[in-house]
Amino acid sequence: MSLRLRALELYIPGWMARSALRRLFEETASAFGCEPPNVRGLDRRMLLERYVAFSAGCAERALAGDGDLDAVSRRMWRAAFAMGASLRRQLRVRSRGDEIRAARIAYRMIGIDLRSDARGHVAVVRCSFAGRYSPAVCRVMSSLDAGLIAGLTGGGILTFSERITEGSAHCLAQISWEGARS
Repeated sequence: MSLRLRALELYIPGWMARSALRRLFEETASAFGCEPPNVRGLDRRMLLERYVAFSAGCAERALAGDGDLDAVSRRMWRAAFAMGASLRRQLRVRSRGDEIRAARIAYRMIGIDLRSDARGHVAVVRCSFAGRYSPAVCRVMSSLDAGLIAGLTGGGILTFSERITEGSAHCLAQISWEGARS
Protein backbone atom coordinates (compact mmCIF):
# COMPACT_ATOMS: atom_id res chain seq x y z
CA MET A 1 0.00 0.00 0.00
CA SER A 2 1.29 3.46 -0.86
CA LEU A 3 2.04 5.98 1.85
CA ARG A 4 -0.42 8.45 0.30
CA LEU A 5 -3.20 5.91 0.52
CA ARG A 6 -2.39 5.05 4.12
CA ALA A 7 -2.15 8.72 5.11
CA LEU A 8 -5.56 9.52 3.57
CA GLU A 9 -7.14 6.60 5.38
CA LEU A 10 -6.14 8.35 8.59
CA TYR A 11 -6.92 11.94 7.62
CA ILE A 12 -8.41 13.67 4.57
CA PRO A 13 -7.36 17.33 4.45
CA GLY A 14 -10.27 19.73 4.10
CA TRP A 15 -8.78 21.35 1.01
CA MET A 16 -8.67 17.97 -0.73
CA ALA A 17 -12.33 17.18 0.02
CA ARG A 18 -13.38 20.68 -1.09
CA SER A 19 -11.41 20.30 -4.32
CA ALA A 20 -13.07 16.93 -5.01
CA LEU A 21 -16.51 18.41 -4.38
CA ARG A 22 -15.85 21.39 -6.67
CA ARG A 23 -14.78 19.00 -9.44
CA LEU A 24 -17.90 16.93 -8.84
CA PHE A 25 -20.00 20.10 -9.27
CA GLU A 26 -18.28 20.89 -12.56
CA GLU A 27 -18.56 17.39 -13.98
CA THR A 28 -22.19 16.98 -12.91
CA ALA A 29 -23.15 20.35 -14.39
CA SER A 30 -21.38 19.45 -17.62
CA ALA A 31 -23.16 16.08 -17.81
CA PHE A 32 -26.55 17.76 -17.39
CA GLY A 33 -25.64 20.58 -19.79
CA CYS A 34 -25.94 23.41 -17.28
CA GLU A 35 -23.71 25.85 -15.46
CA PRO A 36 -22.39 24.92 -12.03
CA PRO A 37 -23.37 27.29 -9.23
CA ASN A 38 -20.82 29.60 -7.69
CA VAL A 39 -19.42 27.70 -4.70
CA ARG A 40 -16.38 29.82 -3.91
CA GLY A 41 -15.69 30.29 -0.25
CA LEU A 42 -17.96 27.49 0.95
CA ASP A 43 -16.69 25.10 3.59
CA ARG A 44 -16.84 21.33 3.09
CA ARG A 45 -20.21 20.91 4.81
CA MET A 46 -21.85 23.69 2.82
CA LEU A 47 -20.31 22.42 -0.43
CA LEU A 48 -21.74 18.99 0.22
CA GLU A 49 -25.18 20.35 1.10
CA ARG A 50 -25.19 22.52 -2.01
CA TYR A 51 -24.03 19.62 -4.19
CA VAL A 52 -26.77 17.32 -2.89
CA ALA A 53 -29.44 19.93 -3.69
CA PHE A 54 -27.86 20.85 -7.05
CA SER A 55 -27.48 17.27 -8.28
CA ALA A 56 -30.98 16.31 -7.10
CA GLY A 57 -32.44 19.28 -8.94
CA CYS A 58 -30.57 18.45 -12.15
CA ALA A 59 -31.67 14.82 -12.02
CA GLU A 60 -35.29 15.74 -11.20
CA ARG A 61 -35.44 18.07 -14.21
CA ALA A 62 -33.95 15.38 -16.45
CA LEU A 63 -36.43 12.81 -15.14
CA ALA A 64 -39.27 15.24 -15.89
CA GLY A 65 -38.28 15.11 -19.53
CA ASP A 66 -35.77 17.92 -19.72
CA GLY A 67 -32.91 15.97 -21.27
CA ASP A 68 -31.73 12.62 -22.61
CA LEU A 69 -31.17 10.47 -19.50
CA ASP A 70 -29.05 7.90 -21.34
CA ALA A 71 -26.71 10.59 -22.64
CA VAL A 72 -26.54 12.23 -19.21
CA SER A 73 -25.73 8.88 -17.59
CA ARG A 74 -22.97 8.18 -20.13
CA ARG A 75 -21.43 11.63 -19.58
CA MET A 76 -21.55 11.22 -15.79
CA TRP A 77 -20.01 7.73 -16.04
CA ARG A 78 -17.16 8.97 -18.26
CA ALA A 79 -16.42 11.95 -16.00
CA ALA A 80 -16.46 9.79 -12.88
CA PHE A 81 -14.29 7.17 -14.59
CA ALA A 82 -11.71 9.86 -15.31
CA MET A 83 -11.85 11.03 -11.67
CA GLY A 84 -11.43 7.45 -10.43
CA ALA A 85 -8.56 6.72 -12.81
CA SER A 86 -6.84 9.95 -11.73
CA LEU A 87 -7.26 9.04 -8.07
CA ARG A 88 -5.93 5.55 -8.83
CA ARG A 89 -2.74 7.08 -10.28
CA GLN A 90 -2.35 9.73 -7.55
CA LEU A 91 -2.72 7.20 -4.76
CA ARG A 92 -0.56 4.61 -6.55
CA VAL A 93 -3.23 1.95 -6.29
CA ARG A 94 -1.69 -1.42 -7.11
CA SER A 95 -3.89 -4.13 -5.65
CA ARG A 96 -7.51 -5.03 -5.08
CA GLY A 97 -7.12 -4.09 -1.42
CA ASP A 98 -5.78 -0.67 -2.46
CA GLU A 99 -8.77 -0.23 -4.77
CA ILE A 100 -11.16 -0.83 -1.88
CA ARG A 101 -9.23 1.57 0.37
CA ALA A 102 -9.22 4.25 -2.32
CA ALA A 103 -12.98 3.85 -2.82
CA ARG A 104 -13.60 4.27 0.90
CA ILE A 105 -11.50 7.44 0.91
CA ALA A 106 -13.25 8.88 -2.15
CA TYR A 107 -16.67 8.24 -0.66
CA ARG A 108 -15.70 9.57 2.74
CA MET A 109 -14.88 12.89 1.05
CA ILE A 110 -18.53 13.20 0.01
CA GLY A 111 -20.16 12.06 3.22
CA ILE A 112 -20.70 8.39 2.41
CA ASP A 113 -19.64 5.62 4.77
CA LEU A 114 -18.76 2.81 2.39
CA ARG A 115 -17.64 -0.60 3.62
CA SER A 116 -16.28 -3.30 1.36
CA ASP A 117 -14.29 -6.49 1.38
CA ALA A 118 -11.79 -8.13 -0.96
CA ARG A 119 -14.59 -10.09 -2.68
CA GLY A 120 -16.22 -6.81 -3.74
CA HIS A 121 -19.21 -6.87 -1.41
CA VAL A 122 -20.11 -3.24 -0.78
CA ALA A 123 -22.35 -1.77 1.91
CA VAL A 124 -23.16 1.90 2.33
CA VAL A 125 -24.21 2.34 5.93
CA ARG A 126 -24.56 6.14 5.89
CA CYS A 127 -25.17 8.36 2.88
CA SER A 128 -25.41 12.14 2.89
CA PHE A 129 -27.51 11.96 -0.30
CA ALA A 130 -30.19 9.50 0.84
CA GLY A 131 -32.34 12.04 2.66
CA ARG A 132 -32.66 14.27 -0.41
CA TYR A 133 -32.59 11.81 -3.33
CA SER A 134 -35.71 10.02 -4.48
CA PRO A 135 -35.22 6.42 -5.68
CA ALA A 136 -35.34 7.63 -9.30
CA VAL A 137 -32.78 10.40 -8.69
CA CYS A 138 -30.53 7.92 -6.89
CA ARG A 139 -30.64 5.58 -9.87
CA VAL A 140 -29.76 8.39 -12.29
CA MET A 141 -26.91 9.63 -10.11
CA SER A 142 -25.52 6.12 -9.58
CA SER A 143 -23.81 6.46 -12.96
CA LEU A 144 -21.25 8.49 -11.03
CA ASP A 145 -20.75 5.58 -8.62
CA ALA A 146 -20.33 3.09 -11.44
CA GLY A 147 -17.85 5.30 -13.29
CA LEU A 148 -15.80 6.12 -10.20
CA ILE A 149 -15.51 2.45 -9.22
CA ALA A 150 -14.60 1.49 -12.80
CA GLY A 151 -11.85 4.12 -12.83
CA LEU A 152 -10.51 3.15 -9.41
CA THR A 153 -10.51 -0.56 -10.21
CA GLY A 154 -9.28 -0.47 -13.78
CA GLY A 155 -12.65 -1.48 -15.22
CA GLY A 156 -14.59 -3.14 -12.40
CA ILE A 157 -18.37 -3.10 -12.60
CA LEU A 158 -20.53 -1.88 -9.70
CA THR A 159 -24.04 -3.30 -9.41
CA PHE A 160 -26.52 -2.24 -6.70
CA SER A 161 -28.98 -4.73 -5.23
CA GLU A 162 -30.43 -2.57 -2.42
CA ARG A 163 -30.62 1.18 -1.84
CA ILE A 164 -31.33 3.35 1.17
CA THR A 165 -33.51 5.56 -1.03
CA GLU A 166 -35.74 2.56 -1.74
CA GLY A 167 -36.34 1.82 1.93
CA SER A 168 -33.40 -0.45 2.78
CA ALA A 169 -31.40 0.14 5.93
CA HIS A 170 -28.28 0.42 3.79
CA CYS A 171 -27.18 0.18 0.18
CA LEU A 172 -25.76 -3.12 -0.97
CA ALA A 173 -23.71 -3.54 -4.11
CA GLN A 174 -21.18 -5.83 -5.71
CA ILE A 175 -17.98 -4.96 -7.55
CA SER A 176 -17.15 -7.44 -10.29
CA TRP A 177 -13.53 -7.39 -11.40
CA GLU A 178 -14.11 -9.76 -14.32
CA GLY A 179 -12.29 -8.24 -17.26
CA ALA A 180 -10.76 -5.44 -15.13
CA ARG A 181 -7.04 -4.88 -14.95
CA SER A 182 -5.63 -4.86 -11.43
